Amino acid sequence: MKSSVRFWVGLTALAVLLVPWSGPGKTVSAEGPVRQEGAVPADASITAPYLNRVGAWPYGLARDVALDEGRNLAFLSSGGAVLVLDVTDPLSPTLLADTIHTLGSVEDLDYDAATQRLYIAAGEGGFENWDLQNPAAPQRLSLTELMYGGVEIPVLSVAVKGNWAYVAADWGGDALG
Repeated sequence: MKSSVRFWVGLTALAVLLVPWSGPGKTVSAEGPVRQEGAVPADASITAPYLNRVGAWPYGLARDVALDEGRNLAFLSSGGAVLVLDVTDPLSPTLLADTIHTLGSVEDLDYDAATQRLYIAAGEGGFENWDLQNPAAPQRLSLTELMYGGVEIPVLSVAVKGNWAYVAADWGGDALG
């Protein structure tokens, strides 16, 4: 069930980013986009068609998504951040928070609905534990950097079972509890 919901949330997010939207009052024709008056200075030299930005991940590459199906929440990784979305209407998700910022690139997420905690494998930033009882104001509970032979190693994956968080890391790894 989790993978099916992840697929649809991911597909919806991708569709939202890829559907071209020229914005209010702008039209696109077979001859190309029509500029609004004042959109580009009259003396500007245009050598390429006028382009409108349709969207992008604000903090970088998206690698994972986790869900709280009971509260209709989706947690989407974006570079070194996690976006908290209300997906009550999956065709029109609402951003609740973009304040989860890690010290590395978010590689993997695991969410525990019972404790309302989000566990993050943050690459070279280590392993992070966040409280999401209030999804609009997430709170970092812990940050653990992993060391192997005196060198910090990237945390690539996390899985939580009971009171244990199991992490997979480059150059070895540890289980944190």
